[in-house]
Amino acid sequence: MIIDDNKPPIGGVDYPRTLEEFDIWFSTEEACLEFIRNLRWPGGFQCPACGGEQGWATKRGNIRCAQCQRQTSAIAGTLFDGTRKPLRSWLEAMWHVMASDRRYGFSAMALQDRLKLGSYQTAWAWLQKLRRAMVLPEMGRLHGQVAIGVTYVEEREKGHRARKRDTKILVVVAVEKATRGPGRVRFSCIPVATEESLLQFVRAVIEPGSRIHSDGSPEFKALAGAGYLHEPNISDNNARITWIDRVVSALEVRLQHSHSGALTQEQLGYYFAEFAFRSEWRAARSPGLLFLRLTQSALYTAPTPYRGLVRTGRERQDL
Repeated sequence: MIIDDNKPPIGGVDYPRTLEEFDIWFSTEEACLEFIRNLRWPGGFQCPACGGEQGWATKRGNIRCAQCQRQTSAIAGTLFDGTRKPLRSWLEAMWHVMASDRRYGFSAMALQDRLKLGSYQTAWAWLQKLRRAMVLPEMGRLHGQVAIGVTYVEEREKGHRARKRDTKILVVVAVEKATRGPGRVRFSCIPVATEESLLQFVRAVIEPGSRIHSDGSPEFKALAGAGYLHEPNISDNNARITWIDRVVSALEVRLQHSHSGALTQEQLGYYFAEFAFRSEWRAARSPGLLFLRLTQSALYTAPTPYRGLVRTGRERQDL
């Protein structure tokens, strides 16, 4: 995917390219709110109740519709809905997450320290919410040359130091060829590696007609008869098969660095989403574009209360 960082990508909305520019752009809370308004209504305000296109800002930062008089917040129904923290803090969190080292990501401990948040628990919850905004159903399917393989990720017990369990999660990985090495990636947890489960994954994430490289496992035999060009590469030295190893290794490094609590299959899916989100725009030369994409996605992500992020009171105590 070719990306031009020098052009506003959507609706003429521009974005900061560096941290220095970020600080200038978002020096006030009103500037942050105006940025959110422009992203949510790039063609101008539109009342969600009556469709009216005329309105004015109230003292509380809402927009009052001139037609039906309803007040609408730019963050209503979004990831930011109900937050008690300044928008500036949320935007800064998203900037640092997107500007972080691609290998290691940004941990909750680092976020807590950077934003001076009151607790590790709050920082952890923020990152979990942001990862939900990285689940993009409209991501296009992989195409061209794609490597596919199966690996395992170990679950971790509850607790800050997160000891590993004996339970392993089976994961299927697909990696698209880029100009240089691995490109976009897709992941999925599967109960067992069968022809049916692997074919279902392939059909969901890879365009028909693509050339798929596998390690030669018999479970991939069905690909050739399903509209794909299947090349079973038996040799472990095949460059396309090593794409899988490189991506899995990078994923393990990221999990070790950014996640110190319990790691369940459900949570793992959101780490997959973050990894895939970054790979979608891997050619971006500045973190500003990734920041913009994440902010736009956050505006179409429903708010998730803390109780929706964890399952039990014990988990809350162990964060």
